[in-house]
Amino acid sequence: MLHFELKWSALQSALNAPPLEETDINCPMNYNPKSITTIVGSCNGSVCIGIDNKDVFLWNPYIRKFKKLPDSGFKYLSHALFGFGYDNFKDDYKVIGIGNMEVKLYGRKTASWKIIEGYKYNDPLPQQCAFVNGKLHFIVHISLGNNRYVPKIVSFDLANETFREVDFPNPDFSKRSLGVLGDAFHNLIEHDGVDVWIMKEYGVRQSWTKVGFVPFFINTYDSFIALRCSRLRMVKFC
Repeated sequence: MLHFELKWSALQSALNAPPLEETDINCPMNYNPKSITTIVGSCNGSVCIGIDNKDVFLWNPYIRKFKKLPDSGFKYLSHALFGFGYDNFKDDYKVIGIGNMEVKLYGRKTASWKIIEGYKYNDPLPQQCAFVNGKLHFIVHISLGNNRYVPKIVSFDLANETFREVDFPNPDFSKRSLGVLGDAFHNLIEHDGVDVWIMKEYGVRQSWTKVGFVPFFINTYDSFIALRCSRLRMVKFC
């Protein structure tokens, strides 16, 4: 059984919102209850999960159906970054895997993996991808030479299967994570607490706007962070 422990801290616009409650969702894959479960991502009610660092599933909890994906070729899930999203143009759910400078893409319609060319970056940071505007986003460090690096957001367009760079509001080396607030892209920057930034106009660096600050009470790298309805949700999977 998958066990979801939800914790929350309200932003200014949701100070009077009721707290989130703990929710149990039964996992139908018939794996050992002690199996290690990783949430790759969710989209339109479907969830992509990894189990025991080797098997990947697409699962719709509402209709109680799931599909095990074929072997991606990555020996362990922890050796690659996986992301999950929806291709609106082809009406297809897709999973991306990036590891050892190699990119593979799974499509539900083809039920197979294929290699994607044109990836020129180091392996991404081990965080969950953010799905926004039909694209999956992740963080890489780009070399400037002389042992100098700058963090960048890289997007992968699920429709045309191309990569593009997206700038951070501040290109320093604070701990960062990406996520979604409604339909907007957000960036969390960790220092004495967590700054919450939103990209109001997708792809426009000048549209990054700081909308809140959360004092330290949880390690953002150890949790999946989702922003929705102006409330900061911290979700741990136990």
